[in-house]
Amino acid sequence: MLITDDRFVAAYRFEDEAKKFDNIGGMLLHGTESGELPATSDDAWVHDWKSRAWLSAAEAWYVVAPDLVTPIGQGVVVFADRVAADAFVIEQAEEVFSCVELFHLRMEEFGLVHRHDHEEGVVP
Repeated sequence: MLITDDRFVAAYRFEDEAKKFDNIGGMLLHGTESGELPATSDDAWVHDWKSRAWLSAAEAWYVVAPDLVTPIGQGVVVFADRVAADAFVIEQAEEVFSCVELFHLRMEEFGLVHRHDHEEGVVP
């Protein structure tokens, strides 16, 4: 796996093994499909879209923006606080979710499925 943009990096720990991902949507998809990552896990981390700092995945705010170019085209970005997420939503016309909300919604509803057919584009 090649990590090309650290704004999308995510990771979690399961049974003392670190699982690293080049995109947040991929971590959510793999973690939920495998049963290794509950929505309230304290052992998962994501990068803030603006600062690129590591955050607890359970405490972060998620925006699903299908038109945003992200690794493997899932369009998930994360923010440390709701205010920053809301500001991004206003710019992108999307919706903000907590980690628990995102996990409890049908993943397919937001296109959080493995996709390798996304178009090349520029990430803002």
